[in-house]
Amino acid sequence: MSNPDTALIDQAWPAADLEAVHTCPFCGSSARRLAYGDVQDWAFYCAPGKWNYWDCSDCQALYLDPRPTAQSIDRAYSTYYTHGQRALTRIAQVFKTALRNACYLHWFGIKLRPRLYFPAWAAPLLDRLAGRFIIPFGLQELAQMQAGSLLDLGCGSGDFLLQAQQAGWQALGIDLDNRACEVARGKGLRVINAGVEHLAELEEKFDCLFCSHILEHTYDPNRVLQLMKAVLKPGGKILLSLPNAQSVFRYHFNKDWRGLEAPRHLAIPAASSLKRQLEELGFEVQASLRHSIFTSAESFQIRRRAQSLSPQDLRLAQALSEELPVSDYSVADFVHFSCRLRA
Repeated sequence: MSNPDTALIDQAWPAADLEAVHTCPFCGSSARRLAYGDVQDWAFYCAPGKWNYWDCSDCQALYLDPRPTAQSIDRAYSTYYTHGQRALTRIAQVFKTALRNACYLHWFGIKLRPRLYFPAWAAPLLDRLAGRFIIPFGLQELAQMQAGSLLDLGCGSGDFLLQAQQAGWQALGIDLDNRACEVARGKGLRVINAGVEHLAELEEKFDCLFCSHILEHTYDPNRVLQLMKAVLKPGGKILLSLPNAQSVFRYHFNKDWRGLEAPRHLAIPAASSLKRQLEELGFEVQASLRHSIFTSAESFQIRRRAQSLSPQDLRLAQALSEELPVSDYSVADFVHFSCRLRA
């Protein structure tokens, strides 16, 4: 397979569209050291520029300096994966989705469509498929909660929003990308085309706020966390997922780590520091990890400077997971937080 075209990412980001970041976006400290220089968009090959990531000496976060201005960052999302419509055009894919949803009904009692229907006597056969389907973050958590009102911050084209709605939640999505919002609305979903700052304008209070891989894309993560808290009802929950700056796999792959994703990931917190910050905001926090070899496989793909995974990437990722077993969220690649706001 030929190497990807690097003509776009080898271009410079216009100097007029850059801004300096003198302090850590998470803790405000100016103490730092250069972690990685000249990182490029080796994940999607759609954002020009070479980028520097800095290690905060106090909270151990990673952050870009300089970074794209808020007015120019949209060019880094021109072909970003979360904003496309995933059309189920092949019979095999439709069947796989329907089988997966049948498993979710059997395992968690969540009714999603399309779905295969099994007689009661055959349902236990689905247990044999455990481990074949990756359980999406948030889906199992919703199954354990009483359905109420849910806000999906950064809903993209609405995949999770649709699942929540089918599971009985009154769901609202927010996304900055107009194209993604159009796709979501085409699915019959309620979506607001706006950025995270729109949280300040919401009068509605929510039982659950879902935020998957959004915080690391924001310019003022502390402000965003405050806004997220403000839209919750007492006792409400935030389901939060994001990469971990102190991942053991980050130190294995260094600038080829999948969690960097320059320049879209503006600031990546250390999981243990973020947990303390959430607790100080008034949340009871449960941190968990669900290790998947696919993120490591993507790092191996990046190391090869390729645009698609190979069987060898998966084999190497499996071997690495055995070499570097992870049982503590503080060094996991990606972390999930379930945060309940104290009443």
